[in-house]
Amino acid sequence: MKRVFLAAMAVLFASVGWSQRAATSSVKFDYTEVPTVPEDLVRELQFVLHADPNFFNLDDLRRWGGNAAILKAGERLAGMSYYTLEREVAFVESGANLLVQVALGEGSMGRRALKSEAVKGEEQTYWYLVDYTLPVTVQLTDAEGELLDGFELPANVTVRYGNEKVSTMESSNGGFSYSRSKLDFRSESDLEVAVRTPDAERFVRRKAVLTQLSNMVDVLETRLYFNDVKAQVTVATAKNRKVDYTELDAAQEQALEAFKAQNWAALEAPMATWEAWLQRADLLNPKADVNKPIARALHMNLAQAHLYRGAFADCARHVQAARGLTTSMEPEWAEIEAIRNLLANRRKGASANPGWTADPAAETFKAVDLKDVLGKRSENKDIDMFSGSDVYAGFTEALRAWQAVAEADAPERQAAEATEQTLAQRLGNRLEPTIGGFMLRLNPLLDGDLAGGPMPEEILGIDRLVYLDVSGMGFTALPEQIGRCGTLSTLILTNNALTALPESIGELGALKKLVLKGNPLTAVPSSIQGCPELKMLDVRGTALAPQVLAGLPGLLPEGCKLKFDE
Repeated sequence: MKRVFLAAMAVLFASVGWSQRAATSSVKFDYTEVPTVPEDLVRELQFVLHADPNFFNLDDLRRWGGNAAILKAGERLAGMSYYTLEREVAFVESGANLLVQVALGEGSMGRRALKSEAVKGEEQTYWYLVDYTLPVTVQLTDAEGELLDGFELPANVTVRYGNEKVSTMESSNGGFSYSRSKLDFRSESDLEVAVRTPDAERFVRRKAVLTQLSNMVDVLETRLYFNDVKAQVTVATAKNRKVDYTELDAAQEQALEAFKAQNWAALEAPMATWEAWLQRADLLNPKADVNKPIARALHMNLAQAHLYRGAFADCARHVQAARGLTTSMEPEWAEIEAIRNLLANRRKGASANPGWTADPAAETFKAVDLKDVLGKRSENKDIDMFSGSDVYAGFTEALRAWQAVAEADAPERQAAEATEQTLAQRLGNRLEPTIGGFMLRLNPLLDGDLAGGPMPEEILGIDRLVYLDVSGMGFTALPEQIGRCGTLSTLILTNNALTALPESIGELGALKKLVLKGNPLTAVPSSIQGCPELKMLDVRGTALAPQVLAGLPGLLPEGCKLKFDE
């Protein structure tokens, strides 16, 4: 039995391995990311944090003074070199060129996950990882109050409660001092009692705000500063020993050299090659020269090329096409999102700073670390950065209204929208590898728009389809040419609305299992005797008359099991 299983798995992996696939190579090069706001405004900067004082107040803010290390716990991205032009940024309380306003929404604690570990090999210490929801909206406005940019943070964060060092603040003689201690629990019951107290709720809340502020700074700095980075671009070709991909290999090499040299004009030749090969895409045929994985890779190649050439609308078009060939569970989804985020920042940077080009002779000034600023100035001795007012709802509404107008036709919005897929694309996304080929399973929850009519003929175009399950789809008819699916070995039609089967079903020479259960069928075509491999036929719950049932065994190959209502 074990040998049979291993042999079957070998066939499965071999069939997947034979499929054409994308193969990638990467190159790194120096590149300058540009602010998304006019760079000449990033001089005098005012920062204001807005929060309901009953939720988060000045005392909470001051406690951060001893926790700058926590604020920076997210680890600064390696290799970043943020800077401004002309002079260093100065933080001011009024008269700013640029105002950054951060509004906290209403936060709430969610699920808690219990964790524990041994302390010096003797005792257990316990803590919770607490899910916390805290929406944050950020606006960037100029001195006249005109909104220039803004964003909302993902609201969900996770913070620890217990088994950690904490900072305690004490005030005396108008000053503040901090001492360190440890929040430690040696039993689950002690931890559970503590986490339900108001002090614990406020402690978790502070950490959630701190975490969100850290996340906010990571985004904000990309909007305010120039940043010299080592950009990395990944370019794909295709591989399969039976297909000649020499053209795509050459295009990959040309593109990598062009990116490395930042010679954007030299991308034209490989781009033309990628466009030509995309015309050969067959998303229903995993064995096609350009199948779904290769088509997606070529779209991503083109998206990156257009991005660096400044053709943002074309970039968005290919990002959207790649998104349409990808599910959120696939690893390529994160790559697509990364390109879309770059597109948004590049487009805004080019709009806010038109015509800007890097000048090696220009004097630059290292940007002020905003996390240091928040940590050091949280005592509010020098500049008041706290506003005890709840403005989240109004800020968020205003930002979204501005985005609806200012970014209505923005390429990044197009890139984020759901792609209008053809049915062939959609079916191609649903194919799963199985022994000997591929399987397709439709269901009324995911495919409700296809339910209730004839089964789509596009299914007949799927190459090496061996397993088809369309249970519960309410299909009223099968395609007349279903016999074209010559590799089909399992056909499950449970609980549809079929009253008849096409004669061509007898052309399914590889069919081994046919499930017609729950259909109002009154006959089975005599052509079914053309299915010599049939091992099981299920006609339970159909409208077949007794005399029809009595004649079925004579149409079936010897040894075929017939399931019917007795």
